[in-house]
Amino acid sequence: MKDNSKNSTHSEYRQYLDLIGANSSNPYMQTLAREDVTYVFFDENGPRTEQSLQRAIKTYREVIRAKVDQLSGDQDFPKRQVSDLEKFKQAPRTRAKTAQDVLTAKPELQAFNREDVAEHGEESLIQSIKMDPRKITDSMLRNFGLDQYIPTGKGLSEDERMKMRAEAIPAIKDFLARGMSPLNYYHEENQRPEQHSYFRLSRITQGKNEGMLLGTQNNEGSRMFLTDVHSAFRRVGHIEDSYAKEMRKLHDIQYALDRIANRVASAWSEVRDGSEFEEIKAKLCGMVESLQFVKNPHKLKMKKSIERCLNFKDKKDRLNPMSRLAILAPVRAEIAKRIAESGRILGYLASDRVRLQNAIMEQTDVLSDFHDEVQKDSDKLSLLQPKKEITEVKSQRVVTNLTVLRNQCESMRFEPYLSLAKAIMEEIEGIVALLKSDKVNDINEREKAKKSFVMIYLVSKLLKLEKDLMELRDQFFAPQQSLENIYVKALIARIKEIEAEFKGKPVAPEVEIKEFSDIFGEVYKLLGEVRKTGEQSLRNGAPREQRVTALQEISARLKAFNPYGFISSQSQTK
Repeated sequence: MKDNSKNSTHSEYRQYLDLIGANSSNPYMQTLAREDVTYVFFDENGPRTEQSLQRAIKTYREVIRAKVDQLSGDQDFPKRQVSDLEKFKQAPRTRAKTAQDVLTAKPELQAFNREDVAEHGEESLIQSIKMDPRKITDSMLRNFGLDQYIPTGKGLSEDERMKMRAEAIPAIKDFLARGMSPLNYYHEENQRPEQHSYFRLSRITQGKNEGMLLGTQNNEGSRMFLTDVHSAFRRVGHIEDSYAKEMRKLHDIQYALDRIANRVASAWSEVRDGSEFEEIKAKLCGMVESLQFVKNPHKLKMKKSIERCLNFKDKKDRLNPMSRLAILAPVRAEIAKRIAESGRILGYLASDRVRLQNAIMEQTDVLSDFHDEVQKDSDKLSLLQPKKEITEVKSQRVVTNLTVLRNQCESMRFEPYLSLAKAIMEEIEGIVALLKSDKVNDINEREKAKKSFVMIYLVSKLLKLEKDLMELRDQFFAPQQSLENIYVKALIARIKEIEAEFKGKPVAPEVEIKEFSDIFGEVYKLLGEVRKTGEQSLRNGAPREQRVTALQEISARLKAFNPYGFISSQSQTK
């Protein structure tokens, strides 16, 4: 009796090969098809066992079915299908390209140009990309807010799990097409799609993760990650610091190699017969050790070249300094290539950082006028005086002001600020409802309204603090800023100003909101400790090393401080 399921699998596979052009004379596609099918016969340990092979065949059948479903009927696919990876890499960065980086296998990659975006629109292009269900992960589905497609239940086989992932593909495409927005500046909001500048971060505009950012990174394969704008800003800063540190290390290696080459070339006999030879070998060993875990091709070439010169002996085990120096010479080129590569990456990161900072500043500015007005006139505000009667005229004026504030909060688009905005709007709605009711002068209801108003004020105070600290970091700890050139006295003076402003005139100190009491306590502690760290670095003519160490500590603490950690715990209790 014939095995119809096997015949069906063979037929679907042949159909797939036809659709991607692997049955044509295109050697690139033939190679990719062969590579793809090795997944069936081999795992990380080598050839599969018979039982494992049967499972893999069933799973691969679901993969092929999902691909055939997407490829069938797309008449334009052959026109956009890339003939090699370089064509895909050179295509302009769009959301469709970003999605393919993570979700599409090489044989189904398509190159979309600006004309495609203009003619068809981003949503249409995203719908036309081909997704490999093997690349869909549980964390990815959670990030997309598509938890219902995560394979669950005991006893599910691999092919059943793969089938469930394949069933999620239409929902994933809909999310990527309609549930995300580029990280635009305000003036770019009304640009046509083909005019957009695309970055590795997009804002989620709907679903359970609304306001979060979805990003991609390439670390042994592209993947997506979920973050809020505050964490994304810190993340970019950490990566920038890492690249800047690497560039300094590469410059140090080049400087040391130049000195070694000059010394060996000009005074080999003196070097060879003294202790200096052992010192040079130790330096070379240190360079190799510093490159021990590198994966970048330029740094791998550096490491291999330096390793060949560790004892200055050639293949015949003879001391041969000139041949070893010839091997070291190309290291300069590899260092230059890596520095140039890092420079380009730092350029992209700087652009991302500026956009993220702009997004944060837009959020922190929303309540700045409200904060200043309350801080200045708290003694005159009716909502802070529950025993004082509010007239109808006064009530209408307060309602108008609060409605304006509520509308301003609706402009907050990014987490963690979006959660703050929603909480503020809820408090405003409660106050407005009271002001419009016949209980407007009920003492108990007014006490509740007072607490709501204070909560809004405390949020505004927190936002002002973040704005001040961000401006402080920009002024004194800009990316790649030399710590040795920072004017520490001016830094301490500015920290004192921020500290004094934050601890200034209290507004309704009798109202205690525990979440804010806790976070404000952390703020007082942070500002006090970073100020003392700076002051100690200048005490009694402290050495330069102590000052640099202190500045490193201050910079790290300012970058790591997150004043919004209480939000998630607060939302979980509601």
